Amino acid sequence: MDTRGTRGGIAWAGFAPVALAAALLAGLALPGEAAADDDEGRVLLGIEGAVLFPVATPYVDALYPGPTASVAAQFSVTKYLMPLIRLRGGALIRQPQTTSGPDYLVSLMGGIRFRPRGIGFPEEPSRASCIWGEVAAGAAAWNDRIRPTFEAAIGFGFLADEVTLGPVVRFAHVLPTEASDGPDAFLMTIGLEVLLNDAR
Repeated sequence: MDTRGTRGGIAWAGFAPVALAAALLAGLALPGEAAADDDEGRVLLGIEGAVLFPVATPYVDALYPGPTASVAAQFSVTKYLMPLIRLRGGALIRQPQTTSGPDYLVSLMGGIRFRPRGIGFPEEPSRASCIWGEVAAGAAAWNDRIRPTFEAAIGFGFLADEVTLGPVVRFAHVLPTEASDGPDAFLMTIGLEVLLNDAR
């Protein structure tokens, strides 16, 4: 029986939570009249689209790159440290010779973003411009199982009118919890992030 359509539906269903979370968080990220530019309690909404691909065997020999998207709420504790919550959905395309294996990734993580420019230029209102680094940890649905995952990223934010946007490179590690989970998965994403509600 051909199950390719079913697998494809499961893969793309991974993006549904991201779309829902984006709609809910958009309300939080809209600047209110009472929010001042120097308010450290500002919440930023990050929306990211990227290409997801494996970088280590055996998955690199079984899966083609696929699309991924994420949405994050970032809380500006200071202008250089922002705790965050990120929800990601992604699809991986199986190579023709592959009959089984993961074809989607859904993860929920908590982390923190560090922006050095916020230390060197504290007078600037922006919380997202220039180079930044990020680390996060959480849980991922991978290969039909919930597994721990860790992520590190580096990016650069450019101020563009009312939004901040820039390139992002991420490295993710999805760990097995038992032998039946299969090997560790090492993944990378290369994409573009758009941040809303950054101060100007």
